Amino acid sequence: MVYPPVESSLWALSVLTGPDVMQRLSEVLWMLLQAGEPSVQGTVPYLGTFLTDLMMIDTAFRDTTDNGLINFDKRRREFEVLTQIKLFQSAASMYHILPDRHFADWFNQLQTFDDNERCILAALTLTLINCIRTQLCLIMVVG
Repeated sequence: MVYPPVESSLWALSVLTGPDVMQRLSEVLWMLLQAGEPSVQGTVPYLGTFLTDLMMIDTAFRDTTDNGLINFDKRRREFEVLTQIKLFQSAASMYHILPDRHFADWFNQLQTFDDNERCILAALTLTLINCIRTQLCLIMVVG
């Protein structure tokens, strides 16, 4: 993952100022956002992206150097990914998400199925799709 200059600056700032800088930084960002906007909107990143980055780092870099010393380059890269996760977690704690009553009503009325019912419905759906494809092929050939 390529880190933009802003994130690199945040990482450098966290190293220079201490372990709780991310909490303080998120509070400052929250105050700035509230001053300019009546509501805060953001995105929730997919955790799998960060886990993939961590797996790639683990696979690409050895734990020790050729001299048997700790590979600090690998640890630094892992720290950067974990710092990003921590930053998103602290920012997410500032979100105030209001429940949508219409969505909740719709969601609670959805019918649920057990494993057997899901298998039967999947088989029926595949059969129906195959039947429709066959009919369309016949229409195309005959028509």
